[in-house]
This record gives sequence, structure tokens and C-alpha cells, in this order.
Amino acid sequence: MVLLRKDGMTIGQRLADAVPYIDYIAPMVYPSHYPDNFLEYANPALYPYEVIYGSMKKGIDILASYDAQMASTTQTASTTVTSLAHSRVNLARRLRPWIQDFNLGTTYTPPMVRKELQAANDAGSSGWMLWNSRNIYTEKALASTTQPSINSLQQAASSMHNF
Repeated sequence: MVLLRKDGMTIGQRLADAVPYIDYIAPMVYPSHYPDNFLEYANPALYPYEVIYGSMKKGIDILASYDAQMASTTQTASTTVTSLAHSRVNLARRLRPWIQDFNLGTTYTPPMVRKELQAANDAGSSGWMLWNSRNIYTEKALASTTQPSINSLQQAASSMHNF
């Protein structure tokens, strides 16, 4: 929700306040956490692509508006300095969302998790991070010839404890 509102939701997460100091923003865009009737969906958890894509685009709008504000008010010598990138594509690359891989609001199937990942990619994000508090991820949602398997990632993580 922080990507959708400029008021910080009284939890100290105003996107515009953080932007000048961070390289990436990792919003939690879990569809299950949006209120009923968000984007006119009775249960937003059933619409993972639409919720995540819409949230990411709104976040980019906020970044673009902040970037434009900074460009018009910050000057050094004879050059206007922009604190962020010069294009919406570069602004989108600063977003790397947390993606829901747990059941809440509905049962998350591999196709639903893939829709979330696709939404993040389609919105232009620089990637995504999955979240599951039990650390059990939907491997079938990640099936790809270009990505390592969950087992290989877990083995790699285990071997790091030896250092």
C-alpha cells in the first residue's frame, strides 16, 4: 500500500522521504494485504497480476513526481540536478518488490506466483524477492532453464555456513 499513498500510512514509510537515500525500494506488494474491493476486486488476493502491476505503476508515478520536483528545485551552478534517473524505465528499475508465496486470502498456486513475478517484470522492476515465513517456496513457480532450482540454492546457502 505504501506505493499507492503519499501519506506514509502513519507507519513511517513515505516513499518520497526515502528515495534520495536509497538505491532500491523493496515494497511488500502482497495481494492478500490489500483491502477488499481494491481496484474493484472483492478479494484482491485472487488477482495477483493486476494488484502487483497496478501497485508498481503507481509507485513509479510517485517516484517520477518526486524526481520532477527535485529537478525543478535543486540546482548547482548552471545545471539542474535530478536526484533520480531521467526516465520512467530507470525509475522502475529502482523497485524490487517482495512477492507473496504463501496462502492468505486464497491458496497460492504456481500459476498465481508466476503471475506475480510476471507483473513485477512487466512493470520494469529490477527483480523481485519471494516471501514465505516458513521458508517453503513454490518451486514449480520458479521452473526455468535460466534459474537455479530451490534445492541448489538451499545447498549453496548451507555450504556458506562452513566459512
